Amino acid sequence: MKKLCQFLFLLFSMTSINAQVDWKAYNEPDGTFERLFVSPSISFDSQNSFNNIKSEFNFETDGFYNHRKVSELSIQEIRFSPEVNIQYLDQEELGLGTQTNYSLLSRIDYNLTKYLKERRGLFVGASVNSFVLLRNEIDGINRNSDFQELSLSLGKGRLENVSTVYQAIRIQNQTQADAGYQQDRLFSLADVLRTNDYNNKLDSRYRSIENTTNALNELEAIGIPLSTHYEIVNAIDALRFERPSLIYNGLLYQAGVRSNIEIENEDVDFLAFGEFRYHKAINQKWHWSNNFEASYNLTEDIYNINNAIAVSYFPTGRTLIQFKNAIGHRSFEFTDATITSINNSLSIRYFVSPELSIFGNINSNLNYNNSNISDTKSFNSNIGFRYFFI
Repeated sequence: MKKLCQFLFLLFSMTSINAQVDWKAYNEPDGTFERLFVSPSISFDSQNSFNNIKSEFNFETDGFYNHRKVSELSIQEIRFSPEVNIQYLDQEELGLGTQTNYSLLSRIDYNLTKYLKERRGLFVGASVNSFVLLRNEIDGINRNSDFQELSLSLGKGRLENVSTVYQAIRIQNQTQADAGYQQDRLFSLADVLRTNDYNNKLDSRYRSIENTTNALNELEAIGIPLSTHYEIVNAIDALRFERPSLIYNGLLYQAGVRSNIEIENEDVDFLAFGEFRYHKAINQKWHWSNNFEASYNLTEDIYNINNAIAVSYFPTGRTLIQFKNAIGHRSFEFTDATITSINNSLSIRYFVSPELSIFGNINSNLNYNNSNISDTKSFNSNIGFRYFFI
């Protein structure tokens, strides 16, 4: 615990040492940001429950499309993510042999945030989330589910996408490391970087003459010398090397109601929830976030509390290393049972090219309960790649 406190103290002290930027002053420019990628991966799972060990091997292919439209007083986001999973389950110790399961999951999310008067003031939020799971198991039984989630909320605050500010600082460090940061100029460069992202393929952002010229003009305005061939080529190299990670800064909290509808069983649950999200940009290499949510199921008398802390490190413009700790607690009023889960994960991602990234994750999960049911421990690791079409 002492070492953890020392690490956190060092992490936050770096704000005053290395960050000469007022991150709260940056406003993400208006526009539409799109991403489309596929992500094949393989994973290995081991679970210990009731003193029995189950092993799994999974092959997954995920797709993901994200459409995010930002304006001064509204944020609109649409996400579509289909997933195909093939699972090989080894249960020899249970006398069940090896099973092969197939599943197809499709998820569509629509989120709208409308601010009443100010950019980071009071807002009304609405979301519609749809899940469709088609599952075929070795026993010949199809276990399908169709799940809808609707929510309304009232809150305050905003999380600004500061990804391109990170990029602007690193670009300046590569082209003129000894220059002091001029915040207004850095923000102008960050806006150009984001504008070049809007509706452009990843590999075409700086291959067009117009986009490259706009970025070089901003670099020159910051004070980056571009009088020699070397300086120009070095600046273009810095621009093309940078890949945007999704990084936010700001504070947001909201409360609202949510309905969960299971179509097949005609079940409807109503929940009240509260959420607190705080994301802190420390400097061009470090980022910290905390997401907290508490909910109460009014239909089934179930309390849920979840808190997730993530520390991200960006050693280069194409590399992300992230440690995440998530703690969840669920209480069932009708049985006095409680379940507490602790999850720790370490993930690494690297962009091999503008369109291709590789990644790896390691996760451990512990579930504790106060009933006679045995605690569960599981370990998961996976590797894969993402290919970006947009």
